[in-house]
Amino acid sequence: MNDHLGYISSLSFNPNGTQLASVDSIGAIKIW
Repeated sequence: MNDHLGYISSLSFNPNGTQLASVDSIGAIKIW
């Protein structure tokens, strides 16, 4: 998936709005 929107916030919802997307210290986006 293209989950590049995580840079806007350290914690946000993914495009599906059903899972949490978090950004770590190096800017890598992780979908939980």
